[in-house]
Amino acid sequence: MTPRNPFWGDLITDLRRQHGMSQRKLSELSSVPRNTLRKVETSDASVTIDALERVLDVFGYELTALDREIGTIPAKKAVLV
Repeated sequence: MTPRNPFWGDLITDLRRQHGMSQRKLSELSSVPRNTLRKVETSDASVTIDALERVLDVFGYELTALDREIGTIPAKKAVLV
């Protein structure tokens, strides 16, 4: 699990609202329980990497790691900053 951090909840909320999507619809599309989405969006719970990847996939993003020293990313990878 990722540590509790409002960044991920805020990001999910912003993406969901930008796409005019309810938590119920996002839950259906991502297979992440709606109760989990609610808790993550309000920073009442942390989110697993698996759940985060499934949610980001709904919006056409994927989670990737950056090399801190080089600052590069693998080709064809989206990065959320």
